[in-house]
Amino acid sequence: MWKCPVCDKENNAATVCPTCGYDQTCDYERYPTAFAVTTATPTRTLRRQWQAKQTPPVKGSDLRETAYVNSEEAAQGCQLRVTLSGGGTRQVTIPGGCTDGKRLRYTGMGQPGSNGGKNGDLLVTVRVQELEKITPQVNLKPGEAAQGCTKSISFKHNGKKVRLTLSIPAGVVYGEKLHYPQVRADDSILYDVTAVVEVSKSDFIATGLFGALGFISIVTAVFVIWSSFMVGIGVLVEAAVWFAIGWVIQKITESHNKKKYGPKTPEEKRRCETPREMPPQR
Repeated sequence: MWKCPVCDKENNAATVCPTCGYDQTCDYERYPTAFAVTTATPTRTLRRQWQAKQTPPVKGSDLRETAYVNSEEAAQGCQLRVTLSGGGTRQVTIPGGCTDGKRLRYTGMGQPGSNGGKNGDLLVTVRVQELEKITPQVNLKPGEAAQGCTKSISFKHNGKKVRLTLSIPAGVVYGEKLHYPQVRADDSILYDVTAVVEVSKSDFIATGLFGALGFISIVTAVFVIWSSFMVGIGVLVEAAVWFAIGWVIQKITESHNKKKYGPKTPEEKRRCETPREMPPQR
């Protein structure tokens, strides 16, 4: 009686396991000097292969996502990166001649399979859309405006927070408008973006300190007003004063920034009136 090291079955046979066909004379891993057959498959490999046969391969799950393209991309075809709802992205090729609602299958780009099974597929529904126009403000530090930078901005679209990234050229001024005809956000939707540049240093004193003092005064007034109405009113007036001081300082700071970082040459003034055309960013 011996136990097969591959399938763990007890056997009475002399050499060959009737369950998996393992020939125990090839067990050179355990007794390397006892057998002449040193080219046989290692026992651990045979065991792994046997276990794989007992568990059938399972194909990975398919992924279903939506790709947004404009009419030109739908007609001519394009390459784009689709953001997966579960995290990650996939680079796909949209063939020319797609219509709105067309479904495309990308073999092997879904979830990975198990036990040697194939990967699932990526099913993409093509949506042809007109570009949505947005006009966000881009806040830059003086160094970023002078040297150029890559800036991420966030906004809400259909109740969902959306983020997109813009490449800001060097030498922009306060109030300059940058037109990006096609920017793909992290929700895979294309936007027509006209960004308005604002250049400023940190105005924490105006917006942070006095705002915090005003908030603290309001909270204090809520508690005090129960015990003394007049004292509570006084604290509310104090809060209003703090907010007013912060607002005045903020307006003074904005005026200073416009004067210091705003347009000075005729060309810079023209760029503040007519948006500068930027390349598409996808």
